[in-house]
Amino acid sequence: MTETPARPPTSPARRAAVIVCRLLGALLVSAALAIAYADILQRKEPKKIIIQLSDGLPESWEHKGCMEHVPATDHVVDMIQADKRVQLFGIGFSGAEQRHFKQYTFLTDANEIASTLLNLVRQIVD
Repeated sequence: MTETPARPPTSPARRAAVIVCRLLGALLVSAALAIAYADILQRKEPKKIIIQLSDGLPESWEHKGCMEHVPATDHVVDMIQADKRVQLFGIGFSGAEQRHFKQYTFLTDANEIASTLLNLVRQIVD
């Protein structure tokens, strides 16, 4: 019989983010980043990197014809960027995400994803 690998310890932040996702029936950017952040802090590797790809304005919704923004993403991104143990990179297609990330790349075509990720890895490793 094969053993099931042990799951990493679940932090309160990760549990809270998963509950929010289940309640809303969607994976919000702030929740996804909170989960990734909680999980990556459990890793032993010296370099901890989170790359977030987005096709639009994270956690926004249309209200009375205007796009409203949910500030949760700002809070989580600021928290991660303040932590010197983790590098956070944003990659997006609309440019709207740029305001969240100190390190951000704007793409104009989905065909740029592979080369952008490769260049990012080279930048991190060098």
